[in-house]
Amino acid sequence: PIIGVRVTIFRGEGDDAEGFETETDTSGTFLFEGLGIGTWRILADPEGYYPLRVEEGVAENQHTKASYRIEKQSYNSYDVIVETSEVAREVSQVSISAKQAERIPGTFGDVLAVVQNFPGVARTQGADVVVRGSAPEDTRVYIAGIDVPIIYHFGGLRSVLPVGMVERIDFYPGNFSVEYGRATGGIIDVDLKNLAPKKIGGYADVSILDTSLYVEVPINEKTAIAVAGRRSYIDALLGPLLPDDGTTFVLPRYYDGQVLASYRPAPAHRLETFIFYSDDKFEVLFDEPVGDRFNFNVGETFFIRFENLQAQLRETAKYQLSDSLTLRGGLDYLFARVDYSVRAPAVNPSDDEDGPPRLDEDDFIFSEAVGSSHSTAGFAQAEYKPIEELLLIPGIRLDHFSRTKNFALSPRVTARLDINPLWALKAGVGLFVQEAQFQESDSVFGNPDVELEKAMHYSFGAEYRPEKHIKLELTGFYKTLSDLVVSSDDVREGNGMTEPLRYDNNGAGRVIGLEVSARHELAKGFFGWVAYTLSRAERKDNDDTEYRLFDYDQTH
Repeated sequence: PIIGVRVTIFRGEGDDAEGFETETDTSGTFLFEGLGIGTWRILADPEGYYPLRVEEGVAENQHTKASYRIEKQSYNSYDVIVETSEVAREVSQVSISAKQAERIPGTFGDVLAVVQNFPGVARTQGADVVVRGSAPEDTRVYIAGIDVPIIYHFGGLRSVLPVGMVERIDFYPGNFSVEYGRATGGIIDVDLKNLAPKKIGGYADVSILDTSLYVEVPINEKTAIAVAGRRSYIDALLGPLLPDDGTTFVLPRYYDGQVLASYRPAPAHRLETFIFYSDDKFEVLFDEPVGDRFNFNVGETFFIRFENLQAQLRETAKYQLSDSLTLRGGLDYLFARVDYSVRAPAVNPSDDEDGPPRLDEDDFIFSEAVGSSHSTAGFAQAEYKPIEELLLIPGIRLDHFSRTKNFALSPRVTARLDINPLWALKAGVGLFVQEAQFQESDSVFGNPDVELEKAMHYSFGAEYRPEKHIKLELTGFYKTLSDLVVSSDDVREGNGMTEPLRYDNNGAGRVIGLEVSARHELAKGFFGWVAYTLSRAERKDNDDTEYRLFDYDQTH
C-alpha cells in the first residue's frame, strides 16, 4: 500500500467540468461517495512512480471497487522506503499550502497576507503582523529558513514572493524551537516549491494594482527552472489624472523578479538556487521640481539613505540514538553590511508632559557609517519519548550579536501528551531575545550601549481531532517582556560633554491571551477555519509605575 497519495477523479470540460480529490489512508485505500452516474477519469501521480491514468464507470445503486498497481520509476536495490508520521514539535503551529492561501478572500492572491487570519494575529491597517501582543518588528520572516529583512513592498501592498514559487507557509506564534532566534514575537517561514514540472506552465495575474507573470520549464529529467516578475502601474494610471494646481502628490511604484532553479543529480539529492530582486520608489510630484534629490528627501534639509547587504548560513543535523531519543543541532550565522547616512531634526521631549515628542527643525543632527555585523548562534535540542504517548523537547540556543556586543543563552522546552487518538495536551516555556533596532543602537540617533530585549513565553493547550481532517484547538498564552528599548529623557557624559541618552532598556511588558480555532482540512472539496483570540497586551516605560495598554493591543 502507498500511503498519502493524492487521488483526483474528474470528468467534463469547461462549464460542465466537475472533480474531487482525496488521499489514500494507511492501507492505501481511497473512497469517493455520491458520484454521478457515468464514466469518470482517475489520476494519481505519487513521487517516484509512473502516473496512473484510468477510467471507471459508476452505475446506479452500485459500488465500484477496484485495485490499482502502479510501477516504480526506479528498482534500485539500494532504495529504502521508510514510513513514519511527522513529529508535532511545536505547541502552536499553523501550516497552509500556497494553493489554499491564495484562495482566501481579502488577500488579493498574496499568500503571505493569509497570516493575518491566523489565531493570535491582530489586524492592522497595513502589512504589519502583530503576534500575541508583540510589536511588528518582533516577528521574523524566513524564506526556506533564511531571514529576509524586507518581505513587503512599500505600504504593504504586496509581498515580494510570487505564489507560483511558494509551497507552504508555516507560522509559529510563540514557543518556537531553538532552530529559530533573533525574535521575541513569532516566526513566519515560507517553504519554496519543490520544482519538478512535467511540462511548460505558468500564469498571468492582472489586478488594479499590478500585473505579474510566472512560468516554469522542465529543462530535462534532472533540471527545471521557474521565472517570475511583477510591475505595479499605480503611478502610470493616476499620474495623468492628477490636477495641475501646484498640489504635491506621492505615488508608489514597485517591481520585483525571481528565479528558482532546481537540479537533482540523484533521487536523494537536490541542489536549489533562489534569486530574487525587488525595487520600490515613492515619487513626490510638484508643480515645479525641486533642486535637490535624495533617496528620501523632504525640502533641502532632511534625508535618509540606507543600504543593507545580508547573507546567511544555516546548517542542521539530526541523529537518532534510539526509538525514543533523537538529537538535533546546528549553526545559524547571519552577516549584515550597512551603509547609511541620515540628516534629521533632533527628537526632544514635548513641552507638554503628556504630548508627543517635539521635532526641533533648527537643531538638525547628522550621522553616517559603513560597517558590518555578525550574528552567530549554535543550537541543540533533544526529542525524547519516555513513553509512547509523551514527547519532551528540551533545547538551548546560544547567540552572539557583534553590533551590540551581547551574548545570550536561551533555554526552551515543549511537551506533548497524546491522551488517546482524539485528544492531546501541549505545553511550552522558553526564553527569547533580540537586538535593538538599528536606529536605537546608532551612536548619534540612539544609544550604542543598549542591551538585548528579552521575552519569556508560556503556553498550554489542548487539541481535539474528531476526524482526520478536522482539528479543534484551545491555547492559553502568557508573555513577560523585559529590558525593552524605550525612549529616554536622561543624559550621559561622553568625551567631556553632556549628551542625550535617547534610549535605554527600562521598558517592560506583559501579554495574556486565549486562542480558539476550528480547522477543516481539504476534504470533499472544502477547507477553511474559524479563529478567535482574546488578548490583553500592556507596556510600562521608564518612570511609569502602572502598566498601560500597548499601542497594538486588540482585545478581540
